[in-house]
Order: sequence, then C-alpha cells, then structure tokens
Amino acid sequence: MKLDLLTPREGDTVSRFFVRALLWFALALGIWYALRGLFTAPPGWIAGRVMQLVFPWATGAEMEAGRLVLLTKLRVFDAARGMGELAPEVNPLSYCYGAPLLVALVLAARAHKPWRKIAIGIVALLPFQVWGICFAWMVQLLGSPSLQTQTSLGPWAINAIAAGYQLGFLILPTLAPVALWLAMDRDLVRRFMAEDALSGSLQSRRRGR
Repeated sequence: MKLDLLTPREGDTVSRFFVRALLWFALALGIWYALRGLFTAPPGWIAGRVMQLVFPWATGAEMEAGRLVLLTKLRVFDAARGMGELAPEVNPLSYCYGAPLLVALVLAARAHKPWRKIAIGIVALLPFQVWGICFAWMVQLLGSPSLQTQTSLGPWAINAIAAGYQLGFLILPTLAPVALWLAMDRDLVRRFMAEDALSGSLQSRRRGR
C-alpha cells in the first residue's frame, strides 16, 4: 500500500484537509519543540540587533534557561537587590509557533515542492516573530514612570507599544503562517471554494425539486 502524502488528489475535501492538517500539526509541533533552540535563535538574535539599532539604551540580548533576555542601560530599583539595570525577558516560543503551523498547512495541502515552500515560509515568518519579541520586551517598560522618563516615551509611544504587543502576541503568530500558506497554495484554496460553491448549488437544486 502506497501512501501518497505530497501529491494532490482529485475530489479532496475541506474536511479531509482539516484532519490532515491536525495530524501534521501534532507531529510538526513535537519536532519543533524538540528543536526549539534552533527555531528561536534566529529571531532572538535579530530582535536583539533591532533593539540595539533603534534604542541607544539597549545593549544586546542573550538566552538564559529558555528565556530571551534584553540587556539594557536602564536603571531600576529593586527592594531586594537595590539599584540595577533592567533586563526584560520573554519566552520566544510564544512568538515562534507559527513555523509548525505553516509546515502542517503546506503538508496537509499536498502542495507541489512542499519543502521549498516550507523553507521560504519559515524565513518569511522571521519579521513577524521579531515583531512579537521586540514589543514583548518594550511593553515591560510601561509599568514604571522612571523607565518612561529614561526612555523618553510619550503617551503616543506608550499606546503604540501596547497595540504592537497585542498584535504581536494575539494575532501575528497564527495569522502570519496562515496568510503565507494561502499565498503559496492559492490553487488549493480556489479549488475548495469552487467545490463548495458547486456543492451549495447542487443542494439548492435538490431542495427546489
């Protein structure tokens, strides 16, 4: 028995595609988590460089126990440790799980040249992952008036950071991979839409008899 997982089948349905996507996602998610260091290192490094280029108070970024830490010159006071430098940290996995989702969608669609599309898609996801990480760092500056003074953040900047954080945390991690898949597999989407329209037309005719 030959399992043809990568070539499209005539008469494929949305429900079959959905089941395949769930199965591929479970497998891809396990592999992604096992190799999480490999997937989070590039966006983490780029995010650190972006922060250094944009903000003079950012000095770099490093990974510590699975957390991505931004190193800064910002001074903060802690009751237990006294005066020190702020080092906001984020969990990069919260912003990088779009990669296994993209893999699942491409493989479930049985697209032509899937691995090429997956490689392109993973690279294309980097800006969205960097966005989420950077704004997750910046949103931690909003809780202290002294930090806002040191960074010269005005009301408009505070609102923009809050909105950017919500976009990077709630929307982009899932929307970006789906949008990329739709752009790369437009033929499949058009076929499903045509089949859905045909099915609806046939059902309408049957009801009219």
